[in-house]
Amino acid sequence: EYNGNRTVQMIVKDLRISEDYTRSLEEDKLKYDRIISGEFVADLGDVIPTRADFVEFYNMIRRDIRFGNDSYSIRALMSKLEQNDHPIGYVKLKFLLSVMKELNILSVDEIEKEYYIFKLTNNGKTDLDKSGILRKLKNQLKDSRQ
Repeated sequence: EYNGNRTVQMIVKDLRISEDYTRSLEEDKLKYDRIISGEFVADLGDVIPTRADFVEFYNMIRRDIRFGNDSYSIRALMSKLEQNDHPIGYVKLKFLLSVMKELNILSVDEIEKEYYIFKLTNNGKTDLDKSGILRKLKNQLKDSRQ
């Protein structure tokens, strides 16, 4: 109670990431590494970013940069996208970031392990089909379905 107003207060003394989440994230990291190394991975459909993924991510980052927020961990990005009702998993987000960097849609620099800083670039609209990364992923997906 303060100044005659009663409010609820919660004090968190211990907080940690769940073991299930940690295990799932580690599995996703291994999957990403396997794909990058060219190893056969059965289900690539859920890791190829869509145009909607790029639009959502770009608009979110553009808005945040304008408010002075230009750096995030990969987990923070995943959480932020989920809060915006557009969840993107670890592997897909890693490829999305790689394509953004490759096509210079955004300046994406990894300043620490899985911690990124972003800068807007003035390049107008970009043809995502020019991405070698996306072409490679789509070819791997096509090969896995044959």
